[in-house]
Amino acid sequence: MLQHSQVLLISLSSARKVCVLCTLLTATLLVGCGHSGPIGPERVETYPVTGKVTVNGEVVQKPKMIAVKAILEGTESTGLQGNPGAFASNEDGSFTLGSYEKGDGIPPGTYKLTFRLGGFNLMTARFTGDEFEGKYNDPKTSEVTVTVTGDEAVDVGTIDLTL
Repeated sequence: MLQHSQVLLISLSSARKVCVLCTLLTATLLVGCGHSGPIGPERVETYPVTGKVTVNGEVVQKPKMIAVKAILEGTESTGLQGNPGAFASNEDGSFTLGSYEKGDGIPPGTYKLTFRLGGFNLMTARFTGDEFEGKYNDPKTSEVTVTVTGDEAVDVGTIDLTL
């Protein structure tokens, strides 16, 4: 017959085995779930698009900023799962468009640029407002076109908007 101390040793031994097994299983699952590249859809090559935005000839001062968005010409879409755009919130009003990451550029194509003047809500982590009241937010009526050929970076110069 097993004594109390022998039963306790068997139980501790079994508990250690279960613990070690669970640890190994968890480690195996974590290694197996690794990802070797960027998460999401396959990225296409992008090229820098830079510019400067002013309102009535003046740079917009913080906390206000201008949201700049690139929409593929002839569509209502950016053509990507990302959201090609930027905020012209630098002290000099400059911006660099980004598709996947801040300032990484946009893929080749012809785009209409849209603009909104508002602010960034820290509580919701969203851009809010449009003091232009939609005047520059429609790609169908936008007068600002940029073509990215894939040969080099593009500078659209200074874009002066009016209130």
